[in-house]
Amino acid sequence: MRSLDDIRNVPAIGVQAGGADEIALRQYGMVNLEPLHNPEVGLQMLAAGRIDLLVSSDIELHRQLADTGIASSLIRRVYSFGSSGLYLAFSRDTDQRVVTIWQSALDAVVASGQFARIMAQYGAVSDQTTPFSVGLAPGQ
Repeated sequence: MRSLDDIRNVPAIGVQAGGADEIALRQYGMVNLEPLHNPEVGLQMLAAGRIDLLVSSDIELHRQLADTGIASSLIRRVYSFGSSGLYLAFSRDTDQRVVTIWQSALDAVVASGQFARIMAQYGAVSDQTTPFSVGLAPGQ
């Protein structure tokens, strides 16, 4: 896979039926989507060659690999559509001292390396750069 056209030209891309991934990819002009009504079978379909690509988050893929026993060496990431952070939201009415305590606790967990260990335990990929040299924009 070297370009978005390569993705467009594979026979079948597994996506959660009706999910945000399917909606976004259709907006990007992808017509080769295989909507999966049971996302649990996507990895099995990929391993069996019934679909060519599977859209998944790193954490979900990690869980599915563990649940199915499929070896991670049988698959590889070919494109990252981006990454999202983890958030903790507070009400606007929350006392600033409470927010400061939470921020200090998070800073300590990150500084100790525990945050990275927890993320790794659940399969979160820290390197979310795309192997392609082009980005994804509507209408491509």
